[in-house]
Formats: sequence, C-alpha cells, structure tokens
Amino acid sequence: MIKAVIFDMDGVIVDSEPIHYRLNQELFQKLQLNITEEEYRTFVGVTDWDMWSAIKARHRRPETVEELLSMHREHSRAEMEKFDLEPIPGIPELLKRLKAARLKLAIASSAPVDWIMVVVRKCGLESYFDVLVSGEHVAHGKPAPDIFLLAAEKLGVSPDECLVIEDAERGVQAAKAAGMQCVGYQNPHSYAQDLSLADRIIQHPDELII
Repeated sequence: MIKAVIFDMDGVIVDSEPIHYRLNQELFQKLQLNITEEEYRTFVGVTDWDMWSAIKARHRRPETVEELLSMHREHSRAEMEKFDLEPIPGIPELLKRLKAARLKLAIASSAPVDWIMVVVRKCGLESYFDVLVSGEHVAHGKPAPDIFLLAAEKLGVSPDECLVIEDAERGVQAAKAAGMQCVGYQNPHSYAQDLSLADRIIQHPDELII
C-alpha cells in the first residue's frame, strides 16, 4: 500500500532544466569548456558535485572539484532569484489530490538546498511537502538509492510504501534500487531520458492514479 509520494523536483515540479542548461552553458563558456549536448544529457538528475567531478576528469581541469563547485554555486545564486518560476501544469492539482488522500509528500532532488527552497517558495508549494531532501544530504547521489531512502526515513515509511515520480534515467534507477515503485514523467525538456525501468510512464501529472 502506498503511503508516501516522493517527487524529484527539476523537470517534475518545475520545468527548470532549460534554466539550468542556460546557467551551466554560461559558466562552461566562461571556463572555455566544450560540453556537447550528448555529454550534458548525462548530467541530468545528478548532483552538482558529481557533474563537476566528471567534467574535471574528462576535460582535465586544473581546478579542484571544490573550486569548480564554488564557481558554479556563486554563478547560480546570483541568477536564480531573477527567474519567474511556476509549477508544471497539473502539479498543484496533483498535490492537492494527494494531500486530500492523506498521503505523505516529499521532494528528493539532486539540487542544492537553496535551489529547492527557491523553487518551493516561488511556486507557492511550501504547505504540501512534509520533507525536503537534497543531494547535499547524502554521500552518494542518484543513481544510488541514498536520497530516496533518506526521504522515506524522514517520512516515517518503509521503501515499499513509497512511490517516486522521476523524469531522469538516473532518478528512475535510484528509485528502483531503493525498492520503491516509480512513475516516469516524460518531460520533453529533459533531454530524451530513458525511463524504461519505471513501473509506468506518464505524459502529464493528471495521468497519475494511485
């Protein structure tokens, strides 16, 4: 029996992947990094730490991962408040429906805590979520199951009582590794992710039935 629904955030709650793409491209250009769209696709759904670790290794950057991550966060913080954010159509209605059904709700996102807080506040969704978990809170990012297991622990439910909604391949892998049911949300702005491991795939939040 499902007692909790755990949402990924970028690409599920808010259509923010294009925002991240623009901000990241600005920094890539500043650092004279040639990141192809094919390579960038592999970073969707991963933590910033994992992204910059991979970039440092592949492109032989002289900076430490910590230095690259610091530049990334400084650039993002300066820009993120400028964006007008709205939830993906159908998400507020879905959250109301799930809350009315007395299900526990969480966000488990690879994004930094400050970005999660900006999104939830600007979208007016603070009252819906019982728990907010960031990739900064766990040792291993998606596709490891850590973030979803932590969300379940904080919600006070077992993994087999959780349903995860994900738009990224690594997120789906993490949900299944955690022993949870998973719905893949096919967001056209999430760079053609392979969601085939999900228990089912939806095109719109209205299609989610528990």
